[in-house]
Formats: sequence, structure tokens, C-alpha cells
Amino acid sequence: MAEDLTARAPINAGPHARRFVVAVGALVVVLAAAAVLTWVLIGTDRKEPFSSFSPKSTDPVERSQEIADHVAARYLTTPGGIPVVTVQAGEADSPALPLGGQVIAMGSNPPGVVSYEYGDILFCRMCGRGPNCGLAPGDDPAVLAPILARESLELALYGIRYVKEATFVLVLLPPGFASSTTPGEVPKIVHFYRRSDLDDKVDQPVTKTLPEPPPTQATLSPAEAASIEAQAAGTRHSLATGTDAANTLNVYALTPLPTS
Repeated sequence: MAEDLTARAPINAGPHARRFVVAVGALVVVLAAAAVLTWVLIGTDRKEPFSSFSPKSTDPVERSQEIADHVAARYLTTPGGIPVVTVQAGEADSPALPLGGQVIAMGSNPPGVVSYEYGDILFCRMCGRGPNCGLAPGDDPAVLAPILARESLELALYGIRYVKEATFVLVLLPPGFASSTTPGEVPKIVHFYRRSDLDDKVDQPVTKTLPEPPPTQATLSPAEAASIEAQAAGTRHSLATGTDAANTLNVYALTPLPTS
């Protein structure tokens, strides 16, 4: 005759079994707490990304132009307006200069003569909306100077971060930021950055160095202008370009300009 399972008496677990169940329950709680703590610590140690934007090209010049286009599109004439400048990125100040094996910068800050391998410098040339890439009518150089200084720093940050081939970033401002005592001469004003100047900044989100949003001529406050000028201290130079006697080297003479 089959055993009647429903009639079987319940099993008495006993004190030892109950203690085992309690111990297992406590262990589960401890392991769950440890898992949560580990997740929190990993989340705390995880680095914030430098930016939501990153260039995609494997070619350094194309990568540089991706950066230039991205940054230029962020600095507008008015909120919701058009870019104040366009930016052309490349490995030389001018296509007319020969592509020598080295580039020499003279009178950099600190003073001295430094030899660069060709391609070590990332050039970003700003072109304004006026004739010959100059400022457009109504643009105020005094107001635009800190705005373009901030844009120059942002170009340098992205350049140093994503163009590993570049040791230096040189940003040429549009004509109109300095007068010349030589007839027919258009002075060149640049912001010059070394990789060593920015190493600490490219390991943190760009917004920690340059809080959002970028200013416009209408929104720039005195406090923001002063902050930008402090960040740009020591980067502004006048630039003279040429070649050596053998016409094989590009020569860049950088003369530091006083902080405004």
C-alpha cells in the first residue's frame, strides 16, 4: 500500500538547524553589503570623461580639424548666433612655408631657442568674419580678446588631449588685435601652449577648467573676463615667421606680450 505522505508528521529542525539558517542569513546580508560598498567605491574612483566629444579620425591633421570645428561652433556672436571665428588646424602657420624637417621657435617664454621636429606643433588659425579674416564690423577687440583667449585654451586642451603627436599648440588670432609701426605689416598675435602647461588639466573634465557655457560679447562679465585673463597669463605672444638662409627650416619668433 502506498505511503500517505500527507499524514507524515512535520520534521522538527532543531536548534542547530535554526542557528545554521540564521548564520547563512547573516552571511548573505554581509555579502550583499560588501557588494554594495564595492559598487560605491568603484563608482567613486571612476574618472569622469574629459568631454562627451572626441575626434574620430586616425589621421592627426584630420583629427585636429575635427577639434577645431567642434570648438569654433561653441563660440558664437550671440546666444544662438553664428561662430565668431572659423578655425583652420594644421601642422604649419601657412601653406606657403616649406615643410622643413624642423621648426625653430626663438624668444619663447622663457627666452631661448628651441628646435622642434616637424609636426610637433599644432597650429590653429582663427579667421574672423571680416575682410581678410579680420574682425567683422561692430566686433570690439577689447571684448573679443578674452573670449578668443578662452577659445584658444579650449583648442589647446582638446589638442593636447587628443592629438598625441603635438607637443605644442599655437593659436593665431584674427588680424586686428595689435597695431603695427611698420606700414603694410599686419602683426600676428598668438596664444602658445606647451603640453607640460596643460598636463594636469587634460586629465580632468574640460568643464572644470572652462565652465559652461562659453561667453558671448553680450554675456561676458567683468569677473569672467578677469578669470580668463588669469588663465591666459603668459600665453599671449607676438609672432614673426620666416625661413632660414637655406630655405629649409621654418622659423617662428615668439615675443611674450604683457598681460592686459
